[in-house]
Amino acid sequence: MKGALAKEQSKAVLVGNICQTIVKAVLELNVKKGTISNLESEEPVVEVESVENKEDEEEAFSGNFILDFSFIRELDKKLICLWVSHRAKSDNSHTYFWGLVDEVRQVRKRDPNSLCIFVILGNKRGWKDWIFPASLLFFDYTFFIGDLRGDNILNFTFTNSKNIEDCAKKRLIVSETEDIDAIVQDMLNKGLSPDSIKEIARKALNGAEINGENESYYSRILKIYNSLKKNLSIQEFKNNEFVTQFYSEIQKLSRPLDSAREISTMVHKTGILEATAYLYVLLFRSVKRSEIIEVLRKFYDDENLAKTACDSLVCRRILLDKNSFLEVNPEIIAVLVKNIENMKGTQCTRDDLIVEFAYKPILPKLSKAQLQVLQKVKDVHLLSDGIDKILDTIYGQIQESNGKFGEYDLKVSKPTLRALYNILKNRKSLIKRREKILSDLLSVLSKNKLISEDSGRIQVKVSIEVDQDWYLFLHNLTTRTDLFDPYVLFLNKEYREGSVANAWSELMQVWGTDKLMEVIEKADENGIRIFFEVAICAVGESSTTVRNITETAVASTGIWAFLRGDRNLSTSVKESISRFLNERRVLYHNWETISEEILKKRIQQIKRNSRINVLEEIVFAGLSQAKLIFLGTPEKQGDVYLRSMLNEVGLKCSISSSNGSRVEKRGEDFVVPTERGTCIAIQCRASPQSYEARRMAGHSLQFYVEWKNDRWVLRGNLVHVAIVDGNWKKEWVENLLDAGYDKVFSADEINQLLEYLKSSGAMKLSTHAYFEKLYELQSYFLTKEWTPSEILEQINKLKSIMQ
Repeated sequence: MKGALAKEQSKAVLVGNICQTIVKAVLELNVKKGTISNLESEEPVVEVESVENKEDEEEAFSGNFILDFSFIRELDKKLICLWVSHRAKSDNSHTYFWGLVDEVRQVRKRDPNSLCIFVILGNKRGWKDWIFPASLLFFDYTFFIGDLRGDNILNFTFTNSKNIEDCAKKRLIVSETEDIDAIVQDMLNKGLSPDSIKEIARKALNGAEINGENESYYSRILKIYNSLKKNLSIQEFKNNEFVTQFYSEIQKLSRPLDSAREISTMVHKTGILEATAYLYVLLFRSVKRSEIIEVLRKFYDDENLAKTACDSLVCRRILLDKNSFLEVNPEIIAVLVKNIENMKGTQCTRDDLIVEFAYKPILPKLSKAQLQVLQKVKDVHLLSDGIDKILDTIYGQIQESNGKFGEYDLKVSKPTLRALYNILKNRKSLIKRREKILSDLLSVLSKNKLISEDSGRIQVKVSIEVDQDWYLFLHNLTTRTDLFDPYVLFLNKEYREGSVANAWSELMQVWGTDKLMEVIEKADENGIRIFFEVAICAVGESSTTVRNITETAVASTGIWAFLRGDRNLSTSVKESISRFLNERRVLYHNWETISEEILKKRIQQIKRNSRINVLEEIVFAGLSQAKLIFLGTPEKQGDVYLRSMLNEVGLKCSISSSNGSRVEKRGEDFVVPTERGTCIAIQCRASPQSYEARRMAGHSLQFYVEWKNDRWVLRGNLVHVAIVDGNWKKEWVENLLDAGYDKVFSADEINQLLEYLKSSGAMKLSTHAYFEKLYELQSYFLTKEWTPSEILEQINKLKSIMQ
């Protein structure tokens, strides 16, 4: 283990260590009895190259993909492999789970008759509920030993296979005890050091006596040990025939490994830097080249990479270099005009541009009904009047009682209008800023006679020198989320320090819950965010502490998402934070220190924001430019939902109502149908770590098979390819090929990917209004999970709308 991650101070590391110690003690007892031999164990290993803060460190250590124990059963010389886990968070437990599935695949390939066991020690709420029954499709046995919180883990059904359901319920072995996490937390609260806690656990498991104040911890750990010892009946374990048969089918997928090679690209990093540089210059209009290079250098501590990003934008004519000052080329708006014409198949209007440039960042937040209202606002040409006029109009409609919007027959409920009004009001500063930038750039284009405008319709008069494809990539990337603009604003020292200083000054004046709420209610969402961030930094509490001190689980989740930048705040959550701040008036930092802390946080938010996916955006652009028919977009929830093994056997899970009891939809990033009767699924991954290669492989395995005549059968018409970025070792690429991926491309091989798709018979869409028809086609595939055969059948039915 490397760097800071080698420290065993985090609770997750400590709990993981004790979990392994408990299981190892049970297995060593079996060695002494002569039940098993050749016991081998692995120390937890964590790939840490992209882990950049303490919270990620804890998450990384909350589980690993390495086989924990293997041994030989003396009775029949069978190899038995065992994985041990607890989870700290449920939101990405599925990611960890699919990594384990690929680990099992690798074990079963080496020894098809091996027996694989999954042991979960505590923290039931750290797992999505569907994972408990789903694990029995991949492991021979699953154990859960811990606090059930009143839930029944066996409350699931496989509606399409009674045989699998009966088998799973016999092999999901549950024992209710205290959670090991709770015991460790109590000892930490008592002030015991990690070394002392491990020593108590070791003595308990070795049978040593402990007297005094630590005796209770001894007995609590021993209860978990005894429960596992009682249920881990190694002599009686048998292979699950359905699991064995599944892996037997999966082994047929393995591809030749001779095409594997080490991959080293920086497409994600350079894409993030170029998008940030473009948006920074767009927002601040004219920026010293040295200033933006210094800002970008802080992202990856690489000045050459920062300079290359700026040089690329200048070379592509997206930015103009005027005496070492960078400005945005006004011709980017002409690029948008051309793109809108291509998408609509009709001439672009000023209103079209306003939606695309000023409103696009908030569109993902709007419901279908709210989008219809915005379309009506566009139809009556209110957009050109500005956001203030639009807010006044919508507010006036809220006061009406006829349920109509203006003179139109569109029926709009007051809750819909009110929700839209609040979203627009909270994003007013963002929209107004972009309206002003668009107006200024259009004025320059018109003055220089590069465009003409007649009755609101815009026509480009000259050829465009901007690299159009690359600009559209940057535009789409920076408008996928309404958070990118505010993040980039705070990279500017003057803007950031002014905002932080103002928030600090307000904080000094408004102590008291009522006064805090009064300030909050007057601010838009960005104002609320910076005020709370400054206040929380000022009182010296970590985001984890803030999450934990809130009164309810709902409030806690809301604050945690808010601090990550993923969610707005409800009034109840605002009140919760206000109470928290009012109770902690001691200030540990000044505004200058907080300014630097917020800068570091904003850089991390830009680099790690899940809405900003450089690789998916590039693939999307490549598929679009080739005019291919494909499903999937880089937008939030833009994956193509495919029918998985869990759908095939009809998994229904109702363990609890609070922890992921719904079996969520699953899919891949893109799917390209072909004329040859196959579907090619594309997985994009810019995280160069060994566990990503395992997770990708395990996740894809679930889509390859269907349930027929009480057995698993390969579909035969689904092909997977991967496109990866970063430093990927050769063995990680080999792992993907071994798990059935047909090809693995590097991130700079988009052209090779497109050639592969074309040579495989990818369908093309020959129409002038390509995007309009493509989006219409894709809308048919949003509601359910699809098999490859169903996708092909549906597309053939829809051919009439595609031409």
